[in-house]
Amino acid sequence: MSSSSGTLKIALVLIGNELLSGKIVDENGPYVARRLREVGADLLRIVVIPDDMDTIVEELKRSQTAYDVVITSGGVGPTHDDITLAAVAKACGRKTVLDPVLEGFIRSVFKEKTTADHLRMGTIPEGSDLIDAGPSTWPIVSIDGMYILPGVPQIFRKKFEAIIERFRVGVWYLRNVYLNAEEGIIAQLLAELEDRFEVYVGSYPIWRGADHRVRVTVESRRPAPVNQAVETLLAELASEQVVRVDAPVTDADAPPTSAN
Repeated sequence: MSSSSGTLKIALVLIGNELLSGKIVDENGPYVARRLREVGADLLRIVVIPDDMDTIVEELKRSQTAYDVVITSGGVGPTHDDITLAAVAKACGRKTVLDPVLEGFIRSVFKEKTTADHLRMGTIPEGSDLIDAGPSTWPIVSIDGMYILPGVPQIFRKKFEAIIERFRVGVWYLRNVYLNAEEGIIAQLLAELEDRFEVYVGSYPIWRGADHRVRVTVESRRPAPVNQAVETLLAELASEQVVRVDAPVTDADAPPTSAN
């Protein structure tokens, strides 16, 4: 599943008219971004699209071609606009079938009140895998590098945590440097740090209400380049420009393997 560079390139497709209209504020995107960072995967695309068959199919095909893994959120319920499973099948060139395992889960919940619309939640692309997500939720549907998750944040997170370790390819090490300096003054220096030490440098200005003007982040998949870049940065700055700096990172600073 890893790419040739040793990383894992992932796209997250958020599906739902309610996200585009502002009726619902997305929580799943930030959660996935944070958790994938902790396991060393590269989330390279987050896209929000409507409940429209052609749009979903087009996006899934595009993402499958460009990324190692595609995670979807939303559109798997029993209502008329829940068309994600059918769209995934169309994108993969598969027909849909009512899975007996999912049918059993559905009927165990709704019993004699089970309707054809309920059963649509168990009608999945033929050849899909079902991944156990724990005792209190239904399995996750997966096919051709895609993982199909619900949009409700509490359920999404539980299911996502059931598969997060599949995406672990390493860790990122990061240090923050808080400065009283204007971004334009330090911009060239930050660019030189990236080139010299092969680290990723971010610069984030603070408008007001903080003891610093800019937060600089330095990160890499190895701790040594991070520390070297930070020490070089500090050596190039006047002492009055430095408000505070994170302690050096070591291998012991690797994030835990479970959610915090």
